[in-house]
Amino acid sequence: MSTRRPLPARRRVVTRRISHHEPGVGDHRFLLSLSYYEDGGVGDAFASGHKEGSTMQHIMADACIVLSLALQYGCPPEVLAHSLGAVPKGEDGSTPASFIGTIVQRIISDSTIEKAFQDDECLTDAP
Repeated sequence: MSTRRPLPARRRVVTRRISHHEPGVGDHRFLLSLSYYEDGGVGDAFASGHKEGSTMQHIMADACIVLSLALQYGCPPEVLAHSLGAVPKGEDGSTPASFIGTIVQRIISDSTIEKAFQDDECLTDAP
C-alpha cells in the first residue's frame, strides 16, 4: 500500500462555483474548494451547495473525502476520471455521469494552482 501524503496545516485553497448538468433535470450548482500542496498539486476537495442535512449534501461530503484520500495516496485524477461513469454528449464525446465526475474533471483542469486562477468562476483572489 502507498504512503499517504498529508497536506500541510497551512495551504492554499481555491474556491469556485461549478455546475453539473444532469440530462433531463438541468444544472446542479455548487461550490468546490480545492487545497494545494506546496508543489502546486491538488490534494484535497470539498464541495457544498445542497441543503444542509440533506442526503445529497452527505453524499457529496463523503465523495469528496474519498476523492481526497485517493489523491493523498497518489492516485492520479486521470485514473479516477477514466474509472467513473460518463454519458454521451453529442458527437464530440461524453460528460460526467455524476457530480463526482465533474469534480474530478475540475481537479484535472486545475492540476496546478496557477491554472486554478484562470477561471471566471474562481472566487479566490490570485496571490
